[in-house]
Amino acid sequence: MSSISTGEPSLAASDKLPEQKLFWGFAGMCILALLTAMTLDEWIIALLPAALLFVIQLVVDFKKIFWLLCAMLPLSMDFYFGSFGMDLPTDPLMLALTGVYIMYALLSPKRIDGSIFRDPMTILLGLHLTWIAFTTLHSTDLFVSVKWLAAKIWYIVPFYLLANLLIKSPKDIRRIVWCIALPLTLAICVSIFKHSLGGFAFSVQHDSMKPFFVNHVQYGALLTAFLPFVFFAALQYERFSSKWIILFGIIAVMLAGVYFSYTRAAWGAVFISIGAYFIVRFKLVVPTLAAGTLLVCFILFSLVADNTYLKYNPKYEKTISHSNVNDLMSATMQGKDVSTMERVYRWVAARHLIPEHIATGVGPGNFVNQYRKYTVTSFKTYVSRNELNSGIHNYYLLMLAEQGLIGLLLYLALIFYALVRGQLAYHRTRDWRRKGFIMAAVLSLIVVDTFHLLNDIIEMDKNGALFFMCMAIIVSMDEGKNKKK
Repeated sequence: MSSISTGEPSLAASDKLPEQKLFWGFAGMCILALLTAMTLDEWIIALLPAALLFVIQLVVDFKKIFWLLCAMLPLSMDFYFGSFGMDLPTDPLMLALTGVYIMYALLSPKRIDGSIFRDPMTILLGLHLTWIAFTTLHSTDLFVSVKWLAAKIWYIVPFYLLANLLIKSPKDIRRIVWCIALPLTLAICVSIFKHSLGGFAFSVQHDSMKPFFVNHVQYGALLTAFLPFVFFAALQYERFSSKWIILFGIIAVMLAGVYFSYTRAAWGAVFISIGAYFIVRFKLVVPTLAAGTLLVCFILFSLVADNTYLKYNPKYEKTISHSNVNDLMSATMQGKDVSTMERVYRWVAARHLIPEHIATGVGPGNFVNQYRKYTVTSFKTYVSRNELNSGIHNYYLLMLAEQGLIGLLLYLALIFYALVRGQLAYHRTRDWRRKGFIMAAVLSLIVVDTFHLLNDIIEMDKNGALFFMCMAIIVSMDEGKNKKK
């Protein structure tokens, strides 16, 4: 394979085959494939030349395929083939890059910095993945868990291992920002336009961001998590230059998207990320994590002790959905909003499920298939049939329910280490451009961790990709590792 670190590689035979012959050869292949597809009425055959070109590009210079993957993240769409779901075109691209990275590591091991596999971040990710594999073997539904494990692998390999290989300087991160920001802006504009046709009503918001986003939570989470990267990228261009103006214009569009997403967690995450900047800036990550952990433990103990949580069960007939955002906020504060109370319904089910599966959980991806037998009727809402098979809406509880106590502890160790490492890297890095992107990565992780309290989003391509890429950026930009880039 060609080295990715030296310029733009080209085909080895390009000096022997004139460009004109290559052009006409490929054109002839396209015509032949099209005629064959028409004759056999199998139109997938017409895509074979494009598939061949894609494979050649993967072998020659897979860096460009990675940039393509980043650009496709905001525009990917869910497709279902029977019961099997896939995000297109991102899932095939992630799978292809996973295979290419493994081949590259086997065929050109000297081109990969071996220190990445000794890095504590990588070790924790490896332990996290290993435990997922172990719990898969003890899963209540092996097929579901194997699919979940496979998806996790093709998130981590391209967006952590491959990203660490490709990201050598702040310039590479700026390229990633542009690759994601431009199509994301297009998706936001389409959503806002469709939303405007319905008078920006809360009741039509859910459909306005389709087909690019499955729900408003995924939409709001990506916007708020990606905002720090666009902001710190803009600061690296000369003030009032064309790129500076464009990026701040994109920020304005993203903030409008956050507002009209009507996602409570996204609104809160914007302000949390601002406060988190000062937490990192003044080296307060460790005490903040300690205080937050103690507070959560105290609340959980207070609710579980003597089944105190039963006192907060809602009245079935008073948990309703709302078509007005002001009514939604009021209902949320009063515990009458259906989406909020449906979360509690599933959390209570998890509280009964977890003790029976504390060692290895019910298996990755299996909470939805198992929780109904543990529900408590007094917390039921009129959407509790869960026809969409949505999850628990708390990623930490999800880890505990599906992967047991060790699974949760390994995941907490990973995200706590990422935040502490990010703060350390920020303060020991002298290059201000690197510092900016390290800060952006830490803030983005904090936004995702905030969403985890009320949602489970990193199994989605758009959010999961950014989550693992943030870890890669922290490692690759950390000057404390004495890397010369």
